[in-house]
Amino acid sequence: MDKEQNKIGETFQTNAMITLPKLLEEFYLHDPVKEDPEALHQLRICAKRLRYSLELYEPCYGNRLDSYIDNIKSLQEVLGAIHDCDVMLEFLQAQSSKISQKYDSTKIECGFDYTIADFKRKRKKYVEEFFHLWHSKYESNFKEELLKVILNPSH
Repeated sequence: MDKEQNKIGETFQTNAMITLPKLLEEFYLHDPVKEDPEALHQLRICAKRLRYSLELYEPCYGNRLDSYIDNIKSLQEVLGAIHDCDVMLEFLQAQSSKISQKYDSTKIECGFDYTIADFKRKRKKYVEEFFHLWHSKYESNFKEELLKVILNPSH
């Protein structure tokens, strides 16, 4: 490798060591204790940023980021499923309200009630899965271990 390529590689590593800790900190700023849809959605967005940045800078770390990326991806998927349920619940509740104002049909309302209850059950299951993941991985020493890796790229 010539000097110019070496300099580019060093700059890329330096950027990784500056950018990734900030994104990790941002990820942990969100309070997952709340089941608030917006709070969980913001955590999901931060998880995406962190994961995609880890993937971008992965060449600086060899395979040492693989398990962290996989863990964040799992968390991101569960948060995505929760968000999908939240969006559907909001939509179904709005539609149910509109229809009940226009029509006097208990059959339609029962169908909406059943579907809304089903999405609430799904959301509850995903929230339980999320908290299991959060407590088992992210409340322990995940942050500290990932930070050690981030601050020590491969040479």
